Amino acid sequence: MTRSRPVVSSGLIAVGGILLFAGLIAFWGRVAIYDPHGFSSRAIEVLENDAVRTVVTENVVDEIVARGSAQLVAVRPVLELAVGQVVESRPFRAIYGNAVRQAHASLFAPDQAIVLELLDLMIIVDGAVRAIDPQLAERLPDVRATLIQLRKRDFAAQAIATGTRVRFLGWLLPLLAFLAFGAGVWLASDRDRAVSRVGVSAAAAGAAVTATVGIGRAILMSSDLEPLAERALLGIWRPFAGDLAIWGLGTAVLGIALAAAAASAFRPVDIRADADRVRRALTTVPESRLGRLARALGIVLAAVAMIRWPSTLMGGLGIAAGLYALYVGLNELIRASGIGIEGEVPRGAQSSGRAAGLRALRHALTAAILVLGLVGAGWLYVSSRSATAPGDPGGIRRCNGHAELCDRPLTDVVLATGHNAMAAAAEPGWFFASQDGGLRRQLEFGMRGFMIDTYYGFAVSRGVRTSPLHERSRQTLIEEFGVEFTEAADRLAARLGPVEEGARPEVFMCHVMCEVGATRLADALTDVREFLESNHDEVVVIILEDGTRPEDTVEAFREAALDELAFVKRPSEPWPTLAEMIDANRPLLVMTESGATGPPWLHSGWELMQETPYAFRTPADFNCAESRGRPDSPLFILNHWIHKVTPSPADADSVNAYDVLLRRALECQMERGRVPNFVAVNFYDRGNVLAVVDALNGIPASSPESLP
Repeated sequence: MTRSRPVVSSGLIAVGGILLFAGLIAFWGRVAIYDPHGFSSRAIEVLENDAVRTVVTENVVDEIVARGSAQLVAVRPVLELAVGQVVESRPFRAIYGNAVRQAHASLFAPDQAIVLELLDLMIIVDGAVRAIDPQLAERLPDVRATLIQLRKRDFAAQAIATGTRVRFLGWLLPLLAFLAFGAGVWLASDRDRAVSRVGVSAAAAGAAVTATVGIGRAILMSSDLEPLAERALLGIWRPFAGDLAIWGLGTAVLGIALAAAAASAFRPVDIRADADRVRRALTTVPESRLGRLARALGIVLAAVAMIRWPSTLMGGLGIAAGLYALYVGLNELIRASGIGIEGEVPRGAQSSGRAAGLRALRHALTAAILVLGLVGAGWLYVSSRSATAPGDPGGIRRCNGHAELCDRPLTDVVLATGHNAMAAAAEPGWFFASQDGGLRRQLEFGMRGFMIDTYYGFAVSRGVRTSPLHERSRQTLIEEFGVEFTEAADRLAARLGPVEEGARPEVFMCHVMCEVGATRLADALTDVREFLESNHDEVVVIILEDGTRPEDTVEAFREAALDELAFVKRPSEPWPTLAEMIDANRPLLVMTESGATGPPWLHSGWELMQETPYAFRTPADFNCAESRGRPDSPLFILNHWIHKVTPSPADADSVNAYDVLLRRALECQMERGRVPNFVAVNFYDRGNVLAVVDALNGIPASSPESLP
């Protein structure tokens, strides 16, 4: 058994290298291909490539022209311009991301084709075309562009589906590799040499992985492709295979470092001797026929590779030379530092004590390299999981619910916004409601922008009476709000009773008249503060249609302790990202429509905002024309509701529908040249407001949990 131990040790180390090679590839497949989040994130990254976007644009335009009227051929350049703008937009990425995830999910559905089909594509194409040529938009067909379709019996589909059934190998094979390496070192009679062989085996596995990626790229590019298609294929290859090449190279570097540290115990590097061994290996003809045949075949294959893929081969040789140079350099560095070969003991040192100390130091260095490799592998695994598993509470940070928004300035983020957010049917005393729930329920639902009106009122026993400061003539009320509203306000005022003599007015959230609905402003702001304190990664914007003096408005914020969370936008400073606002503990932006200011955090709204019109009587009246605010104001309000004295939930069901709202938002984004930061609606929970906001932010729909 003693004599066979070196052979078994060497065999285990070799097997460990093979397992590590296969394990790196299996782990990459698990993270990049078989995990739905990892796959979709890489597929979305593909769109960063100009050639890929061009190919997608041509594919979509081909579908539109093929399914539309013959006249569309003549306007193909216009379609290409519009679709090109769409493909570069965040909403397209959201739709594309949804399509990728659905296609990935079909891998697990029996007897279902794998189809990458862009549902809802024409919603955003229609908006882009309408901004260029409204008449052309009316002639567009309904198209669901299919970018990829694989049948279950296709080789690619079968290969992917087979891989999903053995994805557990992504963690099992690396584990077996480490066990084989450990057993090989334990069985070895000279463990320094065994550890060095482990390093060489790991380096060979890593280099083989990197070489495999290079060969795959070379084969992919070997087809007779047009330049655009070749660039597009490279744009797809890099996001998916780039990680694997880096992992392989990193493994090779760690293996070389380990081999150099361990080899310093028994020999210095002799470059001439190594070169001589390589020369003899290349020039010596084997004696056996089988050996000569293998050598000849190897030469032929090398020649073919040199002719067919010269750059790939030279790149591989360059990496190999670099790894050898790293091995030589580290070995020399360790020897020069005095912790190398035990026989090289400085004069005057006690040989046995010095040798023991050097051995311990070298073993510590070797252990440190091993620990570094294990920690790196663990970090790679954890980071890949956290980056692709949004449902994991220990994962990456999310601002307003999405990691993608953290690094964006507020001017580049879309918020779901409640129009007349205070007028809520669920709140006591509110008539003519514009929303179903109050501010707290809207916050919990996902709304992050709030348009609220402030008035002075007197709290009486049965409600709130509007302060005389806001009184209007009866005829003005009838002309502006109708007979029904005015008579209801009269009846309610009579029931509420008189205001006590000497009573002081307070600031309420009201709409025109506090008799038809009122909530004390400080109480509502307290709800906002409590929400922000309980949800530390959220940013909220309040837009005040303020009928109250700024000092009284400020006092309500101070009573709610919400002023402490208010952000100050200084003209000389750029807009912060959401994460920066949150980290500064200033996650609230407050703006006034009156232009009134006070403390620095109370901003004059129309210096920062611009908007669309808002008095739309029917959906046909919707437009994107300029209204209040300066054209260069950085924040853009999309007003999207049907203007009625008694807001209608049925209207909201219609105009808040995904296709209607997204189409108009994109049309206004194209026409006005800026992101609609506030998508302002009535009845926030009708239609599909949050899905539209996510699409405008480029956030794909929620996806299934990561694979086990």
